[in-house]
Amino acid sequence: MSDKTTRILIVDDEPVTRSLLRDVLDDGGRELLMAGDAAEAMAHARRAGSIDILVVDKNLPDRSGLKLVAELKRMLPTAEAIIVTAYGSMESAIEAMRVGVYAYLTKPFNDITDVAAKVQEALAKQRIAAEQRLPAGGDERCRRALAAAGDAIVLVDEETRQVLHANPAAEKLYGPGALAGAATDGISLRRIARDGGERLVEVSSARVVVDGRAARIEIARDVTAEPVDVYALLDELSPLPAARGGWQVPARPAGPAVRALARRAHLAELLKQVTEAAPGRVTVGVGRSGDRVALTFTGAATDAEKLSSLRALAAQAGGELRMSPAASASTLLILLPSG
Repeated sequence: MSDKTTRILIVDDEPVTRSLLRDVLDDGGRELLMAGDAAEAMAHARRAGSIDILVVDKNLPDRSGLKLVAELKRMLPTAEAIIVTAYGSMESAIEAMRVGVYAYLTKPFNDITDVAAKVQEALAKQRIAAEQRLPAGGDERCRRALAAAGDAIVLVDEETRQVLHANPAAEKLYGPGALAGAATDGISLRRIARDGGERLVEVSSARVVVDGRAARIEIARDVTAEPVDVYALLDELSPLPAARGGWQVPARPAGPAVRALARRAHLAELLKQVTEAAPGRVTVGVGRSGDRVALTFTGAATDAEKLSSLRALAAQAGGELRMSPAASASTLLILLPSG
C-alpha cells in the first residue's frame, strides 16, 4: 500500500449496524463502500477493482459471510477480512481462520472501537507485507507503520528469530528481551509471564520479505480474562431485543460484587444466546459452586443443536455448561472461574 486512499467494504444486512460501522471507520480520508448482501458486495468489488479491508457479517440473507470472504479474497488477494457475528461458535471461528480472515469479532460489540483498532492493525500488516523488499527509506516507513498500531506488532527475522522492529505496544505487553514469538502462520495462543502473573496473548502471524530476508510479522493482543460483574452484565443485556422472553434476575445481594473471570464479549454472547431460543421468560440464578461462579437458567431452550452451540460459547468464555442435576430438564448450569 502507498499513499492511495484506503478503501473499505462494509457488508451487513442490518442498516443500523452498517451506519454504526461507517461512523466508527470513517476518518475523512477513506472510501467506504456499503453493501446489504453478498450480491451487492460482489458488485462493489467488480467495480472498485481494489479493496483494502473487508468488514463482513457472518450471516447474510443470500450467502454465508465466510463464503463471501473466500470469493472476495480470490478476486482481491491482498485484502484483509474482518468477520463480525452475533452467533459466534468455535466451528465458525476455525472456518474463518481457514479462509484467511484476519479478525473475528462478536456482536454486540463490547467496545465499537475494537473494530476500528482491528482495521488499523490489518492496514499496518498490509503496509509491511506490501513493501516485500524495502527500498531506501523503507525502514523508517516500516517503523512508522508499526508505531501507529494499537496492538503489539513485532517484525522478526525468520531464520535467526532476531527482532527487527517492535512497536511501543509490543514492548509494553511483552517486556524487554521477550519479543520473539510464534513459529507458525495463522492465529495461535501463547502464555507469557508478566508482572508476577501470567497473561494469555492471541498472536496473528504471517511471513513477509524484508531486504531480501525471510521475516515474520506478528500482531498480538492480550486476551487474558478480566473479572466481570455478573449482575451488572445481566442488567446491561436485559433490554436487548435478542433476549426475546427476557430474563428474571434475582435482586443483587448486599456485599461484594459477584465477579466471573471471563472475556466480557464472550460471556455477553453466551448469556444472550441462552435466552434467544427460549419459549418464554428465563429465570436466572447467581451463586457459587466451590471456587467458581454458578449461573442457572430455568426455562432455557435445550435442544441438541442449541446445547452444542452454548457449550462452545461457554468454553470460549472460560467455563463449562451442564444440564443442572438438581432441577428440571430445562435448566442449564454454567460454571465460570471466579474473579
